[in-house]
Amino acid sequence: MSMETILILVVDDEPLIQRFYSDLLAEHGYHVQIARNAAEGIEAVKGGSVDVILMDIVMPGMTGLEALGVVEKVSPETPVIMVTSHPTSEHAIQALKLGAYDFLSKGFDPKDLLLSVQRAVERRKLMLENKQLIGGLQEKVQEFSTLVEVGNTLSSTLNLEELLGLVMQKAQEVLKAEASSLMLIDEQTNELYFSVALGERGDAVKEARLKIGQGIAGWVAEKGEPLLVPDAHKDPRFYGGLDEQTGFHTESILCVPIRANVKTIGIVEVINRSRGGPFEEKDVDLLSSIATQAGIAIQNARLYGETERQNAELSFLLHSSQDLLSVLDLDTILSRMVSKLIEIIPAARTGIIILEEEGMGRIAAGSVDFRRLPPERCSSGKIELTNYPEIREVLRTGRPVVISDAWQDPLMAEIRDLLRRIGLRSLLITPILDRDRAFGVISVAQFEQPWRFSPNQIRLCQTLANQASIAVSNARLYQELGQKSERLERTSRYKSEFLANMSHELRTPLNSIIGFSELLQNPLIGPLTEKQLRYIANIHSSGKHLHQLINDILDLAKVEAGKFVLHPESIPVPATLEDIVVIAQGLANQKAQTLRKVIEGDLPFLYADRLRLKQILFNLLSNAVKFTPEHGEITLQAYQKAEGGKPNAGSSGQEAADGTGPPSLVIQVTDTGIGLRKEDLSRLFQEFVQLDTTASKQHEGTGLGLALTKRLVELHGGRVWAESEGEGRGSTFTVVLPFSGSGARRDNPIETPSA
Repeated sequence: MSMETILILVVDDEPLIQRFYSDLLAEHGYHVQIARNAAEGIEAVKGGSVDVILMDIVMPGMTGLEALGVVEKVSPETPVIMVTSHPTSEHAIQALKLGAYDFLSKGFDPKDLLLSVQRAVERRKLMLENKQLIGGLQEKVQEFSTLVEVGNTLSSTLNLEELLGLVMQKAQEVLKAEASSLMLIDEQTNELYFSVALGERGDAVKEARLKIGQGIAGWVAEKGEPLLVPDAHKDPRFYGGLDEQTGFHTESILCVPIRANVKTIGIVEVINRSRGGPFEEKDVDLLSSIATQAGIAIQNARLYGETERQNAELSFLLHSSQDLLSVLDLDTILSRMVSKLIEIIPAARTGIIILEEEGMGRIAAGSVDFRRLPPERCSSGKIELTNYPEIREVLRTGRPVVISDAWQDPLMAEIRDLLRRIGLRSLLITPILDRDRAFGVISVAQFEQPWRFSPNQIRLCQTLANQASIAVSNARLYQELGQKSERLERTSRYKSEFLANMSHELRTPLNSIIGFSELLQNPLIGPLTEKQLRYIANIHSSGKHLHQLINDILDLAKVEAGKFVLHPESIPVPATLEDIVVIAQGLANQKAQTLRKVIEGDLPFLYADRLRLKQILFNLLSNAVKFTPEHGEITLQAYQKAEGGKPNAGSSGQEAADGTGPPSLVIQVTDTGIGLRKEDLSRLFQEFVQLDTTASKQHEGTGLGLALTKRLVELHGGRVWAESEGEGRGSTFTVVLPFSGSGARRDNPIETPSA
């Protein structure tokens, strides 16, 4: 909007004021139009060319404020500057409420007027730009809505004829065309034929065809480019034969190609705007988008038939997979494979050959008894690969071999006479692979007449061979796992029996050693030197340590053998904890350690084995004493929580004690000892694992205490885990036990399940 084109409408009944406005505004490059009253001003605004209005409030007839209300309805984007010689705040407020852009008092500084006009011009310019943008946006929204509707239409039916008809109805409606059509290319005749023709004479052209390159539609189909023709009769590419045939009068045409991938498969065209005038460039994009979606629909429809065939194929493969993978017996698997092969190629003779020693194979299954096969090809179910060049080729390449006529194929030349004699004519040999190595083949044979195996049959046979490979491998693995499991179970039983027997054999002399060492320490036996007493004490301590080790081994052996029996009862938790704390306090005193206890009051009774619970607690407390340096601190906590999820290895684990499950007893032993590395947490509760494995091992032990503790906790239906922030930062061991026990009957002992 340049200064030369800006029109300022002055609405004022005083000639002197009119002349002042005209001179001032013209001097600064504005065009000025004078209206002597409000009625003339309104008529000028209705003309649509006014950019800014300067209007007096007090005028004969209609006042400026009354005229302002009309202007706001006629041209709301035109800014109005109200001017009066008798300004009041009431006038100003009323004017601004009615939509005035500015309010000035006569006697103003001309600079103020020019500034207000300039700002009003800028505001109008901005409003017009916004209006244009909104209009464009609305068009885009309309186009988008159309495309969404077309997309919904495409997904509403699988009937191609119905689908394309709905799409073209929408295209004709949105583009406001009198007629529309969709034509597809017949690749055999290289012609366009009408798939959809809508409009007044649509039915009359249904049987017509156009050569590629003929007419506007033929040109678009040939070039693959959109074409907008404002006046069809002035375009040399227009073919008027259809108008002559139907009596329809074509004026303007918009035609775009339909593509599938990059190939043109047809065209979409709309003819004649119903409101007159040609189509516009913006219509090209919209119709092209519709054509794109139509192309997708057509391509999908053409693929639908192929999809139906593939669905049938997949259904076959699914059922065959279920049949083959549902059994682990090798003979059953191979027998079912033969049945499936007959479904693929009903008239064929099929067989499955498993390769054995070098140059030999075994007919593991077949549709014909191997005793009926020619002796040159099979002897007692065994075959020599020297008589099977087709199998040798499969083994060499690892790919299927297809022989349509074995009597003519050069591969079979060395046994051609034999094949003629037995009538074998066509072969399909498919490898059964295991890690890219063939351990067998599927053989499909046709006799007497040559047979051309279809790609579908070849593909199905290969897929079936792949399934067979998995099924056979599973069967073999199952057999191997069964054998290994049996050996492991036997080894575990032998180990448990050996440990139990050895422990019993060691316990008898060990009891004597402990007993005699205790006896020798009795002053009544006789005086001993200090050195002798020290030796006897060492013997007694070592004997007790070994005795505890043997007991732990016996307990673990019982657990693994399923012979460990718990004797649960309802026990008071605080009293039981106090008993263990007293014992542990003696151990802690030897290292000047502080043992604290924090036991929640009113804890319910715990249904557990009293002796084994004490064993669990003693193992954890003695372990804390052992790995905490002198003057360290050990804390025993016990409280009630609802059970939650299990902790991850190496995680804090605290969340495991929080949840909404049944109430459980939580016991935590925290120390300020040597701590644990994160990578060691997962190994902590394994048998014979000692994390202090340095050459200068400072802490004695066998690595059985925590392993046995874990087993005992789990027998009670509980869980145990450890946490640590790292070496030198202490550890926390947490035990969670359900107050109701493991769920066994209260009047029966709890036995461990067999390992």
